[in-house]
Amino acid sequence: MIRISKQAYREMIAYCIQQQPHEACGFLSGYRGDSSVSDRIDRFIPVSNRSPRPENHFDMDPREVVSVLYQLETSGAILLGIAHSHPQAPPVPSGEDLLTAWHRTATHWIVSLQGSVPLAKVYRYAALDDGTVAWSGIPMIVED
Repeated sequence: MIRISKQAYREMIAYCIQQQPHEACGFLSGYRGDSSVSDRIDRFIPVSNRSPRPENHFDMDPREVVSVLYQLETSGAILLGIAHSHPQAPPVPSGEDLLTAWHRTATHWIVSLQGSVPLAKVYRYAALDDGTVAWSGIPMIVED
């Protein structure tokens, strides 16, 4: 399970809506929990999508990625996830999502804008012996 602040969740959803019809992308940061409390995300950090095919692919601007990672290191927060939107698809990992290095982050959030109400799902990935990647859903709690 992972927790996310209501503010970070709203900012992530709003940014994804704002970027339509293109895929939006960004980072989720916060603090690690301990054995009795799950990790908590308290910030969504948008990153520009510089893909030549932004309607169905995201490619984070490397300069922004470096800047965000530096900010996280100096603030004491840690990277707890990556988020991106699927403007016209359900919130499940695509074959292309599984080919990126981003599946190695702690969590991967996909926001679907396919329906009338945005729907976010959270995933973790595991490398299999045959070189493929498997995914599983993680419960999330949006809290104050």
